[in-house]
Amino acid sequence: MNDPMLTLYTPPQPDAATRRSLLACALWMRAGFIGASATAVGVIQLFDGDWSMLTALSTLAAGIALAVFGWRRAYAALATEQPATGHITVPTPAAAHR
Repeated sequence: MNDPMLTLYTPPQPDAATRRSLLACALWMRAGFIGASATAVGVIQLFDGDWSMLTALSTLAAGIALAVFGWRRAYAALATEQPATGHITVPTPAAAHR
C-alpha cells in the first residue's frame, strides 16, 4: 500500500547526552524497583514470622532507603537534561494582579 497522501513521521534521534541520561535514569529506576521489592519482602516477613523481627525490620528499612534513593537519583538524572526547545514561562497569580 503506497498512499501518496500518507506521510511517515520519523522522530529525531536523541543526542549522546540524552541517551546517557535516559540510561542512567533507567538504571536508577531499576535500583528503586529492587528497593520497593525488598520493602514488600520485609513487610511480608514482618507479618509472616519466618524471619526474626530485627531481620524483617532491617530488610524493610533498607528497601525503603534504596527505593527512595534510586527514584530520587532517577529524577535527578532526567532533571539535568536541558530541554531542546525554549522554556515556557507561566505568570503566577501574584504577578498577574500587579
